[in-house]
Amino acid sequence: MFASILVSTDDAVRRGLLAVGDGALSRLIGRPTTPTADSIADGLKNAG
Repeated sequence: MFASILVSTDDAVRRGLLAVGDGALSRLIGRPTTPTADSIADGLKNAG
């Protein structure tokens, strides 16, 4: 059961169904958001 939840969530993310592009997070935190890939790349640069 848990594995099927993970699979369906992963599929929804892949298809963009969980993406929200209304700017709510930016307004909430008071700054532009940073794409996850950019944050990971910056973290890897600084780690090493």
